[in-house]
Amino acid sequence: MAKKFLPHSVCVILVYDVTSKRSFEQVREKWLRMSKEQAPSNAIHVLIGNKCDSPMEKRQISVEVGENFAQRNGLIFLETSATQAINVDHMHKLIRRSIAETFILKKTY
Repeated sequence: MAKKFLPHSVCVILVYDVTSKRSFEQVREKWLRMSKEQAPSNAIHVLIGNKCDSPMEKRQISVEVGENFAQRNGLIFLETSATQAINVDHMHKLIRRSIAETFILKKTY
């Protein structure tokens, strides 16, 4: 499915579960590489650590690990909680602003 949509994407959102090291590893080892190879070179890449409302003892991926990975790979980073609606509106605003700055204001589409 991803191979069908990635070549036409202006934004790729990579989501992992902060309580699952495996989900982070899948983003790091598979999904980021695939999106960088198949999405347009000017596509915006966003890394989302979901379930940020989880208790600290359940967290397997720290904020710092997510931030550092995003920074090293040129990704926008944000932690969210879909169930508690934490940073969900902020995420949409960041994505809209990034799309506007990259594609509309610079007219690179």
